[in-house]
Amino acid sequence: MDIQAENKKEFGILKSAMAIFSVASVLFSAHAGGGFATGNQENTYFVSLGWSGIISLVLAMFLLTMTMREAMIMYNKFNLKSHKQLFEKLYHPFDKLEILFEVFFDIMVVMAVAAAVSGASSALQQYLGWNYYVSIVIVGAIILCLTNIIKYGYGYCGYLAIAIVVVPFLTVGVYKNRKA
Repeated sequence: MDIQAENKKEFGILKSAMAIFSVASVLFSAHAGGGFATGNQENTYFVSLGWSGIISLVLAMFLLTMTMREAMIMYNKFNLKSHKQLFEKLYHPFDKLEILFEVFFDIMVVMAVAAAVSGASSALQQYLGWNYYVSIVIVGAIILCLTNIIKYGYGYCGYLAIAIVVVPFLTVGVYKNRKA
């Protein structure tokens, strides 16, 4: 086996491990919420519950990952086009039950943002002595600004990606025509 093939194999394993770690990190951070920033979740999972807390955390993320995997397989198998179609398929023959999921999901998103704002505001009150309600307004404004920056940033990244792909082809075409 030559050196390039061996390096590709080693890099492939490293790349695969990094991909798994990346997905696991996103899952954990998405579910940690506001309690993680204030230390409440660390105390609950890692201190007061001991090993059973760590094991239950790993088990919960494993079950979530396997559930998401099965949903993705189903999504691709039935050639579904949206999460609405996926949940209608899951709840069949009770197709209208999907509406409950939509309501639950919207409530869950609002509660997750509220928990993050509340946790950050409590931390500002505790560590800096700021008024809790003023902290809520400040943290909410910061989140709103960061959300807009990210939203517009993705748009500009899309323009940049298109430019990076298109410009080299245009310059090669111009160079070939000029050379002839």
